[in-house]
Amino acid sequence: MLNYTLFNMHTHTHQNPNLLEYLDLLKKSYRKFYGENLDDDLYESRSVIASHTNIKNLISDWPRSCQVFERENNTNPVFIFANRRAQELWEMDWQEFINLESRYSAEPEERQAREHLLNEVQKQGFINNYSGVRVSKSGKRFLIKSARVWQVLAEDGLGALGQAVCFED
Repeated sequence: MLNYTLFNMHTHTHQNPNLLEYLDLLKKSYRKFYGENLDDDLYESRSVIASHTNIKNLISDWPRSCQVFERENNTNPVFIFANRRAQELWEMDWQEFINLESRYSAEPEERQAREHLLNEVQKQGFINNYSGVRVSKSGKRFLIKSARVWQVLAEDGLGALGQAVCFED
């Protein structure tokens, strides 16, 4: 199953330059907020890396200028990237993960705290050292420790396109 997942991810990535461009902005935003670089190959990184957006059709509509993206903010952001480690941890393949409303990565009793975190990231641009409980597809609970969560910024200064998380613990 893992080889199939890797094949699908790499095929999807190579056929979708819009996702590659978004991931480049994700890396640049991380460097801006933390003064460090992420691994060149985010998909194979030893860190868990995932990103969500609430901009409708962000990746599929990328060729349009960011100015004309439907800034229809869905109330529930959807994942648009999850590296191999994130897929393993949440026990989901690529297609399952990138179609998941990100709130479902946490159990119902953890969602209010998660929402508070995301609001703080939106205000401050980034957060260091976040910890929180999450749940996998099979219901396994796990504690995220020392996570960094940041805004993925558009290069044209039009604000955030999404948010991302990176952690090893």
